[in-house]
Amino acid sequence: MSQSQSKNQKIQILRAIAICCVVMGHSYPFRFRGVLIRTLINFTIPLFFFLSGYLTKLEYDDWGRFWLKRIRRIFIPYAVWSVIWTVISHGYDHFIFKLLTGKTLYPYYFVFVYCQFVLFTPLMARLAKSRYRWVGWLIQPLAIYLRKYCGLEQVVPFYELFSFFGAYYLGLALGNHVLQWNYGYKKTGALCAATFILSALEGIYWYRAGNYDLATNTLNLTNYPYSMACLLLAHQFLTDDGIVIRDTAFHRMLITLGDCSFGIILDPRLYSDDHAEAARLPRSCIPTQFRGRSADLVAVHFLRSKNLWRKIRKVFRILLTQRATQPSAFSCTVRARNSPGSHDNKMKKPHGIPSAARLWSFTVLRGNRGAPAKREADSHACCACSRAPARRW
Repeated sequence: MSQSQSKNQKIQILRAIAICCVVMGHSYPFRFRGVLIRTLINFTIPLFFFLSGYLTKLEYDDWGRFWLKRIRRIFIPYAVWSVIWTVISHGYDHFIFKLLTGKTLYPYYFVFVYCQFVLFTPLMARLAKSRYRWVGWLIQPLAIYLRKYCGLEQVVPFYELFSFFGAYYLGLALGNHVLQWNYGYKKTGALCAATFILSALEGIYWYRAGNYDLATNTLNLTNYPYSMACLLLAHQFLTDDGIVIRDTAFHRMLITLGDCSFGIILDPRLYSDDHAEAARLPRSCIPTQFRGRSADLVAVHFLRSKNLWRKIRKVFRILLTQRATQPSAFSCTVRARNSPGSHDNKMKKPHGIPSAARLWSFTVLRGNRGAPAKREADSHACCACSRAPARRW
């Protein structure tokens, strides 16, 4: 396995860990234990932005092409899911404005922030290469302090962008070797533990003060150093050549789950009852237990199976081939049903034609009935025209 392929697999595994933590974060109880759990996994959204910055270069020959490629890749599925949830919830008011600002559903702010990062990447790259690169580390805590602790909402434009600025900026710096971090797992892990204790203490303080939002929010001052420490640990994992991803079922499931992580974020039923209820979705389609959400994630992994899609394509290829070369399939079915002993004959597959193909021929080709003589001629020719598709099946 090449080094680039191994790094790609590690990135997908990190995305899988992040999306599982997102599901866990929306399944915690609204009590003291939930404060500690949420504090522990508050690095998830910054990790997604960190990996995006990690895979971005500081210089491109054509920035317009870079913008188009990145935004088109994420905006098309986002627009499709936005239309789906808008139709389900009947929230047609100001749809275009909500679509362009990521407000069709609350979790979709992630897409809007990502698009802003893509557009501002040239400026962030210039800042990372300049001697004033240290300014980039102060932008996020300053924006959080002014918005969350001072209540100055109008003073901080592009608040969501600046609130996750450090994660994307750190990914740019580490991915392009502007910043070096080679302190090993022990020192990085100790930094994560120390910053987690600090963030947990702040969460407990706000919980006892009655402010549950600040107690569990990703955007508070002490969560910033904890998230950055976790991102440094993720960088250590990505650059460690001693870790080899084995070809096991568990690792393949994680890689597939990481590949599907963006699609899971776009479907709030998979990870949040609150967001699904906000969209006024039917109660029957909202999983209420983490076990049900885990089953949904396994279903996503199953639907991503290449063997499944290969079989589906094979069935459709057979059906299309029969449509082009077998106009007498209907007469085969009619003859089987109208002949003596029709009860026994219609239970058989005429000359090995699959059940799906026979059902398709009965429902689609029934409009091709000709004169009685033509139907009789077709019925005598049924053997020659049905055996070839049977061999392909």
